[in-house]
Amino acid sequence: MTSEVDVRNRRKASQKRVSSPGKRSGDDSTFVNRELSSEEVRAYRAWRQDTDAIDLIWREAIDDGYKFTIRFDERNNCSVCFMFPAEGHDNHGFILTGRGGTPLRAIAECIYKHSFLFGGAWFEATGGPSGPDDPDW
Repeated sequence: MTSEVDVRNRRKASQKRVSSPGKRSGDDSTFVNRELSSEEVRAYRAWRQDTDAIDLIWREAIDDGYKFTIRFDERNNCSVCFMFPAEGHDNHGFILTGRGGTPLRAIAECIYKHSFLFGGAWFEATGGPSGPDDPDW
């Protein structure tokens, strides 16, 4: 059973954030919020048309121990995908994000970043605009 003090301590710790572009820290994890450049957006949009490719990379990531959470983000009015590595994995301590107008697009953006931008090794990077201003959102 979790005590009220434990809950308050965890809540306080989770409110401490490191101010750094493209990166947010929580208790034990850092969010990797990498935006796609205009050129990357074009390549990503062409790639995501192949749903078999999305499925294949998604399955490989699951086989490698990654877990995914997909939900609707009311603040940004979009679907968001969170990709979590297994304990002991090189990416442990990071959470990769993807956003889109549909759950499939959020998943696709997340695994596109994982496979094509980062080659499976996540790091902090910033890029061009993407998101609600994207006409194909």
